[in-house]
Amino acid sequence: MKRSDDELVFWGLVAFVAYKVFTSGGPGQGVSIWPTVPLERFRFPVEGKASFKSTFGLPWGPGRTHQGIDIFAPQGTPVRAVASGVARTAVRPLGGNMVFLNLPDRTSFYYSHLDRFAVSDGAKVKAGDVLGYVGTTGNAVKAGPHLHFEMHPQGGAAADPFPFLSAAAAAELAS
Repeated sequence: MKRSDDELVFWGLVAFVAYKVFTSGGPGQGVSIWPTVPLERFRFPVEGKASFKSTFGLPWGPGRTHQGIDIFAPQGTPVRAVASGVARTAVRPLGGNMVFLNLPDRTSFYYSHLDRFAVSDGAKVKAGDVLGYVGTTGNAVKAGPHLHFEMHPQGGAAADPFPFLSAAAAAELAS
């Protein structure tokens, strides 16, 4: 798909700002919550056309908040590794079919509601490898097909993946 020069400039600026915020630790944070893998090695987690908006931290059911972002795409759309690491698979009541992608710096990415897996538990994957496919497993039946995506930098608590996803999407649009 051909992008206009204005669109590429806009998304380039989004990527730059997201990169600067996360590598500096953000306003008043003092610590980086950006994974220690270079930005250019990351991929957007859903192949092709998808939509997402920031829902991180919103109330999400009784006594909990949304710890990630939902990326909406057609059922069966390939879901990719955002970076190279080790994939762990699981099936749980809320998340359904899930993959945890663990990086060497202890950063982990959590992919849930997958229709089915494309990797086996413990597989070493490269950025861009298909992990599974967008689905409605777990508690996603009423929400429609989507990928719930979380980011846990360096073994810590969930961090808002919106700037990370915006930067990854911008990098792919520009390439």
